[in-house]
Amino acid sequence: MSRTGDPRRYDADAARADILAAAMRLFAAGGFERTSVAAIAREAGVSPSQINYHFGTKEKLWVAVHREALARYYRVQMELIDAGPPGEERLRNSMTAYFRFFQENPDFARMMTWNLMDPGRIGGGEGDVMLEFGVRMIRRSQEEGHLRDDVHPAMVLLQMLGAVSWWFQARERFGAPMGLEGDLADHDEDYLETAIRIFTSGVVPGAEGEE
Repeated sequence: MSRTGDPRRYDADAARADILAAAMRLFAAGGFERTSVAAIAREAGVSPSQINYHFGTKEKLWVAVHREALARYYRVQMELIDAGPPGEERLRNSMTAYFRFFQENPDFARMMTWNLMDPGRIGGGEGDVMLEFGVRMIRRSQEEGHLRDDVHPAMVLLQMLGAVSWWFQARERFGAPMGLEGDLADHDEDYLETAIRIFTSGVVPGAEGEE
């Protein structure tokens, strides 16, 4: 009850946001199979029936969590891809934006690891549109002579995405054995700059490293 004695109105948008945030945290920690709707409801401070009302099933909630996170990144990345300068600078900007997305959304990196183990659970949406658009932009840059044209544009994009996502998915496991000291997040900027330098040297015509 409110202070005036009237029933407090249900805020559907706030409840949906709370459910998505709670689901992201729990799915990231335990994956799809080991995370229950009841646990998500407790974490979000709602009833399981509210999750059913907003999302229908746990499978649909899993997909919604992915798409909610990707939608924010999609808007930024599409602007960069569509309006950015061609060739090396566009790749650098796009790679940096992807890296910043993972920095700002660490739970999403862990969710991607779970998703890679069960690739049939999610697909389509903004993510696929962005991948298709990215391949077209790389192909156009190749045709214009800004990028070397003897590599498949899809392979270029996969290499770029993999170089970024691997760091956030595996740095805690492999950083220390490889000699990286202290808080591994402190090495983020060095890794980003190294990845960009190595990546662009392989795809820009005339750059160091091209045969």
